[in-house]
Amino acid sequence: MQRNNKTIFLDRDGVLIADPIGNYIMSPADLKLLPGVIEGVRLLHWAGFRLIMISNQAGIGDGVYKFEALEKVTGKLCNIFSEHGVRFDGIYYCLHGKLEACGCRKPRTGLFWKAAGDFAIDRRNSYFIGDKISDVEAGKEFGVRVIMLRTGHGRLEEKLITTMRPDHLADTFMEAVQVILGGRVS
Repeated sequence: MQRNNKTIFLDRDGVLIADPIGNYIMSPADLKLLPGVIEGVRLLHWAGFRLIMISNQAGIGDGVYKFEALEKVTGKLCNIFSEHGVRFDGIYYCLHGKLEACGCRKPRTGLFWKAAGDFAIDRRNSYFIGDKISDVEAGKEFGVRVIMLRTGHGRLEEKLITTMRPDHLADTFMEAVQVILGGRVS
């Protein structure tokens, strides 16, 4: 299948996998996919979208867990998707602590621009799926359409939305996929 430049940017925790809010995913044993994620990501892949994961992982910069733990979790996640015929074209993590003034921690767009340096991206036909206001802000600032899920932090963060609004709010990952594919999900 030929890929074009339309891209789906995906947050990890609370979007693809369950987010143990107030804690970190530090082991592959802690990884739990959210309902519909495998099927939804497969549909996006087969619709010709490039798949890029963008995630803040402040636990490393804050000294809560080591980079090796993140590598193991990422390896398991990639293996699960690979078993279903899907791979991520790129994975970008901000490893800085929550209080560091970096340019890559969402809502900043440094990771998006790094991906844009690695891949040609048609921002007009691309999306970011996230569950936090910082995801909405980053996606909007980068110039892609944003779908905010009500999974993970989404239900709580939805109440805090003020000026920068997502293009769509979705209860589930599959609902977001339906929005992107124009309802062509069977």
